[in-house]
Amino acid sequence: RGSMGQLLGACAGDLDTDLAVSIQARRTSLELMLRSIKAKKYVVMGHDYNLPFGPWGMEVEPQMLALHQTFIQNPKICMFCTSQHLADFVQKFSQGKVKTKLCYCADYGYFDGKVQPVQPDEQKYVTF
Repeated sequence: RGSMGQLLGACAGDLDTDLAVSIQARRTSLELMLRSIKAKKYVVMGHDYNLPFGPWGMEVEPQMLALHQTFIQNPKICMFCTSQHLADFVQKFSQGKVKTKLCYCADYGYFDGKVQPVQPDEQKYVTF
């Protein structure tokens, strides 16, 4: 256990990579990624509308809203959005300050009960 500052201090600068991916757009996740991983580019996965923009956005600590917006507007970040509607929403309510790219969710066949193995040369999509 420890504070966010202790966590950031413990891992700051130890990881240098081409691409860093945050699986969510929460402020703490973005802060950890941006402050502890040195990368050429960053991706944040946009799954829902719980963002620091627009009518549905929520920040637990209102005074942290500007910081959250600053992190997500970083020019090295691109938000992969799960729908065109979400990408348009982010563009509209961030006033074009957040780079977005449409990236539909993967379908792993969790509910169909049949997972067919696929040979690498047969794949049409990339999972990272």
